[in-house]
Amino acid sequence: MIRQCRRHALIKYIPLFAFFFIVHGGFFADKMNLNPIRSVKAFFADSRHVLSVSYKPDANTFKRTIKIVLIGTLILGFMGFIFSLIIGLFTGGV
Repeated sequence: MIRQCRRHALIKYIPLFAFFFIVHGGFFADKMNLNPIRSVKAFFADSRHVLSVSYKPDANTFKRTIKIVLIGTLILGFMGFIFSLIIGLFTGGV
């Protein structure tokens, strides 16, 4: 197996770090601890934990996930289109 350079391996985890930052409410998620340095350290510790327990999905799991996301996106897009048509009919503009 060819080993990727470390920078390219970490780039794919940037959305995961952003997700955990949002879930934890940013640097000041802990109301009792307003020290930003401690909050950043806790954020990276939590992120390292998630990376250590996560695994790369196999091809079938990845394809199934892509199909589910695509179907959900199409359903939400269709619903938005229908709602915009209904609102356009009531307001007189399309």
